[in-house]
Formats: sequence, C-alpha cells, structure tokens
Amino acid sequence: MKKYTSIVTQINEATKKIDDQKLKRIVYKRLLEDALQQDVIKIQPPTKPTTQQSGRQKKNNSSTLKKSNYAPSYREDDVREEVQKALASVSAKPKASVAPFNEIKDVNWKKYLWVLEIGSQNGIESMTNNEIAYVLGKFLADGATEKAVNNLTFKIKDGFVGRADVNGKKAWRILSDGKELVAPKDGHGQED
Repeated sequence: MKKYTSIVTQINEATKKIDDQKLKRIVYKRLLEDALQQDVIKIQPPTKPTTQQSGRQKKNNSSTLKKSNYAPSYREDDVREEVQKALASVSAKPKASVAPFNEIKDVNWKKYLWVLEIGSQNGIESMTNNEIAYVLGKFLADGATEKAVNNLTFKIKDGFVGRADVNGKKAWRILSDGKELVAPKDGHGQED
C-alpha cells in the first residue's frame, strides 16, 4: 500500500501547478495509468522556473501550458481506412446490441471490448491496439494508449478476446464471452 501512496503523492506533486482542471484530470489519469503499468515508478514534478525569469515570462509559460495542444494517444496514420469509415459515426449510445458506453467505461478493458464489439457489428472483425485507442480518443473522448489497450492480453484466458493479425501487426478480435459482457443488461440496449 505504501507504493500506491507514494505514486499518488508523486502524481499530485507533478500536477499541482496545472491550473486548468480538465487538463489536470487528463494528465493525472495518464500519469496514474502509466505509473501503475510500470515496474519502476519515476515520476518527476515539473521543473520550477529559474529566479532569473521575469514575472511576464512565468505568466506566459503557464498560459502556454493551458493552451497547448493535447497530443492524441493514437496515430491516425496507422488506422486502416476501413476502420475510420466503419466507425466514423460511433456513438456512446449506439443503436446496436451493445450496452451504452457509460455503463462500462469505468473499467478500461471493458471499454476495449466495447470498441471491438462495435467494430465487429460494423464489419471490422479485428482491430489493433492503436485502432482501439483511435476510436476511444477520436469519437468517445475517452483516450487510451496502445500500451494500456495491450492489457487485453490478460483477458485471453477468460475467453473474452482472441489474438489476430492485421497487416503483420498484433490485433484483437472479440469472442462470444466478450460479446456477452458488453451486451445490454435487462433490455436496456438502444435497439431500433
């Protein structure tokens, strides 16, 4: 438990100078996900401006942080065109035999299964880690890194996903147990 307390303390320290609360939550979440996935935790707080900087320069530095472009956690160039087209109209409340996204989004690996099922229903039988991260980040505003999506490896033994190959890259396909897991509960689906 001490290790987790240390992680949280380090992340709090690293994010305390971020004024924009939305950006702060995003950075906090990313740092926490990365820290929990690493064997060695080395989170350093941002360096403090030197005393030689003027007040104006300090103000500009903090406003630059607020206005900086958020880099997506996926590479759009590596997403197949058929995935982009098939999932361009994905919605958090799909009209398909899948639960609404907000019912499962609190568990990361279930989000990945949800995306795989939406893909399957739209003719995409398997997706790479990057493609899953693309759908989550671009259409559902719920980013994930390729590294995080790779945690689906731990769900193979549960029968939720199977490995696949897409143009020589590791990919995932959802299996029947995975489909059941993201199916609507008690008829709460958004069927037509």
